Amino acid sequence: MISFVFGKKGSGKTRKLLELSNKSIVTTKGEIVFIDLKEKSIFELSRDIRFINIKEFSVNNLDKFFGFLQGLIGGNYDIDEIYVDNLLNIVNLNLEDLELFSKSLKKIGEKFQVNFIFSINYDGEELPSFVNDYYIIFV
Repeated sequence: MISFVFGKKGSGKTRKLLELSNKSIVTTKGEIVFIDLKEKSIFELSRDIRFINIKEFSVNNLDKFFGFLQGLIGGNYDIDEIYVDNLLNIVNLNLEDLELFSKSLKKIGEKFQVNFIFSINYDGEELPSFVNDYYIIFV
């Protein structure tokens, strides 16, 4: 499953993602990973959640990020959920590319039973129609 947390800059997307990940400790049997550009989030996460500062890796485009996610899953088949804060800034992605990325990621998620939850800055009034295929949270 793929979920998106949409909202304007400063609307509380990171806080919502942290809240969701910390709550999932109770319901998720496998491992949880939280990926962010900022180290600050590590202090608000449960110690049972694996934090990854993506800046420590040379991940600056969509292909590298997709490979990075596949490597995480391939290296640990116990991962059940991957939370990614500020996806568009991590890979310099636009909403048009997000559709193709989501379709590819959906296949990986289904194959390995991994849920992906992304926060995305979005200032527009109407979301692209393809996001209706996924679970959406607005903040």
